[in-house]
Amino acid sequence: MKIFVITPNKRILIFTALLMIFSTSVILTGKGIHNKIIVTFNNSLNENLINSFMPKEQKIIYEDNNRLVYKNGHFIPPSPLPTSSLSKAINHGIDIKFRILLDEPFYLRPLYDPSWKSTHYRGWLDLPIKNMEARHRIFAFSPGGSMNYDIIGSLGFSTDSPPSAPLDNHHNINFLIYGFNVKSVRSFENQVTLIGQPKHTGVQIVSIVQNDLLPEGVCSKDFLFQLSTPEGYEIDFYRNNVIRYEHLLEIIKENTVGAFDPLENKNKSSKKILNENTDLQKELSYYIPLKDEIIYQQSCKNILSLETEAKHIKSMIMQGKKIPFNYNYKKPQYKRPLYHPSWKTNYKRKWSYIPTQIEYNLHRLLIIPQSRQNQKDFFGTLGFNEKFLSIKPEEYGFIIYNFNISDIKLYKNQLFLIGIPSRTGAQIVSINSNNLKGYKKYKVILVTPDNSEVDCNILIPFYDIVK
Repeated sequence: MKIFVITPNKRILIFTALLMIFSTSVILTGKGIHNKIIVTFNNSLNENLINSFMPKEQKIIYEDNNRLVYKNGHFIPPSPLPTSSLSKAINHGIDIKFRILLDEPFYLRPLYDPSWKSTHYRGWLDLPIKNMEARHRIFAFSPGGSMNYDIIGSLGFSTDSPPSAPLDNHHNINFLIYGFNVKSVRSFENQVTLIGQPKHTGVQIVSIVQNDLLPEGVCSKDFLFQLSTPEGYEIDFYRNNVIRYEHLLEIIKENTVGAFDPLENKNKSSKKILNENTDLQKELSYYIPLKDEIIYQQSCKNILSLETEAKHIKSMIMQGKKIPFNYNYKKPQYKRPLYHPSWKTNYKRKWSYIPTQIEYNLHRLLIIPQSRQNQKDFFGTLGFNEKFLSIKPEEYGFIIYNFNISDIKLYKNQLFLIGIPSRTGAQIVSINSNNLKGYKKYKVILVTPDNSEVDCNILIPFYDIVK
């Protein structure tokens, strides 16, 4: 038998050890409660986030003629603005001075920005709004700082190069313009035309003195601002009110900021809360990326990486081969939806995945997948449920929005779809695959009659055929 003698020093050691064990258990218990609170809070945030993507009323939502979105019947649209043809506005207009405060030719628009997630309560992840923003190139800054915070934030606009001068949104009207090089500005009656060339990439901030646009004695007036090719083909538009500086005395109204719903005081086990968190994270992944990083236009990167002959579009079209094509669908009055209820029903098929929605809506020209299954998800994500003649296995199909195709020309690995831009309409055209031989990739380009490139995409011959 061994006899242990406990000395006073050993008593102190044993007491200290017991105290440490007790303290650790208290700390672990406290830590568990703390973790439970954090996970519960995150669950509440994720629930609010998921609910912010979709409109409450499940109906098809369209954009109106003034670039406004009406989700209910309580808004009264502004009165129509009398306008002339763009060619008349250009030929009869007067030159207006303007300044380019920022010019980044290789800027890429983001498909997703993590800041949208943290500020979703301001509507930065509202799916109809995201789609509407993606379809347009010209945006106006507001005299109010809070509204500009939302404009810049919702677009995910950021740049390493600051503007060459501070934005004076009281004296001037300042435009944020994507994918377009402004060369001149002309004003005619109710129209201000920003004339230049469309581009794949780039961003400019263009500034115009408001007083220069207003006739003598007029304090305030609505104008239609239009991005135009040199010969008067509209690329985009924006209706905005211009106010003479001397009469701009109203106080800028701050946007009200929403809040998270309060946490419900539910008596749930930690295991149940953790399971809910896992489920919510999975639900969230159907709408947005879980990784917090900015995602840029992949299609634009692919286009820029494709090697093509550096030749003027006019020369390539003149030397190009005429390609026969079929209209599988043609409806000039078709309106592209900003939101379709089927996106919510089929969210697990990723029809509501915001980066994909934005990527599609940045384009007027999209390549139709070959396989029937891929076509189902493709047209589902577009909210396109119209009947059309099927694309044959030996054909390539293209869906084109807001553009009327009249001719197709092929020059080496560049396929030119020639036509006129419009504010409505959809077409599906198809060509025989035998016309495209010898290249692994083709650049498909929407071109106006004045040889301005409106949009483009990459065709990889039969890249997704299911054999």
